[in-house]
Amino acid sequence: MQDRLDILRGELERLFSTANLKELCTDHLGVDPTGAGLADESKAVFARRLIEWCDGHAAVEALADAMMLTKKGMVDPRVKQIYQDRYRHGAPAAGEIPGFEIGERIGEDGVGAVWSSTASTPWTRPRSSAS
Repeated sequence: MQDRLDILRGELERLFSTANLKELCTDHLGVDPTGAGLADESKAVFARRLIEWCDGHAAVEALADAMMLTKKGMVDPRVKQIYQDRYRHGAPAAGEIPGFEIGERIGEDGVGAVWSSTASTPWTRPRSSAS
């Protein structure tokens, strides 16, 4: 996993300015980079801290996805492997998506795969309290 984190860090340093890294954190990862202690004037330090934070918060795939989204066509193709490998050998494990039973694979593209699913428990629309 460390080699993939190194690839991510290298791509963050290559493609993003410190201002871009702040935007990536707030707009795509939902984290305040200053409040989380990630922000730094040095792009290399900021990128390292962001990678460490994502690794510790199970957000590495979200970071890779956000990078692919914001820098379309510019990111090293190896970054895509970070989230493509997750379901390479089949559907998400039971319970990995709470409340749903995973069915068959419908399709896939360059970003990920789509699976059919059904709710484990029936869903009903909440009633509004109209007067």
